[in-house]
Amino acid sequence: MKIITKTLLLDELKHMAAATFGNLVKAVVDVDRELIAVVTKRIVR
Repeated sequence: MKIITKTLLLDELKHMAAATFGNLVKAVVDVDRELIAVVTKRIVR
């Protein structure tokens, strides 16, 4: 998981997607803290 607190470029997001789910990124947004948590590794259980 990667915590994003600054501007995230589209190319960075595409790279994260390619490394995990292909064309999908899972993320959680905390509006109060102004951050995004992005899944950067695919976990298979």
